[in-house]
Amino acid sequence: MNSPVYQLHTDFLAERDARLKVVRILGRLSLGGATCQVCFLHGELQGPFETVLIAGAMEEGEADMSAMLTKRGDVYFVGSMRRSVGLWQELKSLVAIMRILRRERPDVVHTHCSKAGVLGRVAGALLGVPVRVHTYHGHVFNGHFGRLKSTACVWIERALNRLS
Repeated sequence: MNSPVYQLHTDFLAERDARLKVVRILGRLSLGGATCQVCFLHGELQGPFETVLIAGAMEEGEADMSAMLTKRGDVYFVGSMRRSVGLWQELKSLVAIMRILRRERPDVVHTHCSKAGVLGRVAGALLGVPVRVHTYHGHVFNGHFGRLKSTACVWIERALNRLS
């Protein structure tokens, strides 16, 4: 690998004398491009990075793409993090994610999609993870929900951007 990002990473690690640890958080390993990207990153970046994956639980009727994981180690499943929304289950998910982040002590938290983005960025900020990155997937800001929900999503994302 001779990319500028890889060179920046190599220079950074030369100063630290250790691999950079990245924890990726995805709501579920369900059918879609986000799952493909996260599974690929988890497997392919094992050499230069120490990577850990946190994923939520599948719900009935969802296509499970966990078979795409070429590396099954360093994967945590949070049973309360599901597609459906509920205050109690979101609080349980936040606590579970915070416990994992405390144990793993990552340099970077990289979240994918809406729910994982909210929970992961809040957990990372509360625990002082130095770098928090979010990747948007899908089209929830335009045409997926009605006008009121879309406006609320945009407002929430703008607030969370301050944590990223």
